[in-house]
Formats: sequence, structure tokens, C-alpha cells
Amino acid sequence: MLSGISASIGVHSISLADNAIDGAICSEIVPVLSDSGITIVDFSNNPVGDAGASSIAKAVQEGAPFANLVLSNCGIGDTGAIQLAAAVSQS
Repeated sequence: MLSGISASIGVHSISLADNAIDGAICSEIVPVLSDSGITIVDFSNNPVGDAGASSIAKAVQEGAPFANLVLSNCGIGDTGAIQLAAAVSQS
């Protein structure tokens, strides 16, 4: 549904900042965002952590159109950062 909405009204960015989105929630919404055509996603100030970063990295590796990801203050550690860096370098 988000895909059809974003395409029909030209939505290219979404701010999900400050919504208590943790790794489990992130793993559920990232695939939806990936298929929506949204290119800018702001996850700042959410406890995304390494689990959420892993979900985002997987989506990027699979071709998600994310051009800009805001991940400040998301509790992402070295493991998540490494996964994201690897995914971005491959895309």
C-alpha cells in the first residue's frame, strides 16, 4: 500500500525520527520502505541498534533505493556500522 501511495503523490522521503523503532520493528518496516520508492529515510533517535542496521544493510544489498539514510543516535555499534558500510560500498 505504501508503494502505491508514495508513487501516486510523489513522496520521496519519510521521517521516522523519535518513534521508538527498535531492531525488531525495523526488520518489519524496512522491506515496506524498500518497495515504496522512498529514497530518504530518517531513523534518528530510535533504538535501531545492530539488528535494525542489519535489516537496513540487507535491504540496501538487495537494491533498496535509499540514497540518504539518517541514523544519528540510533545505538548502532561496530557490527551494525560494518554491515551498513559493506552494503553501501556494494551498491
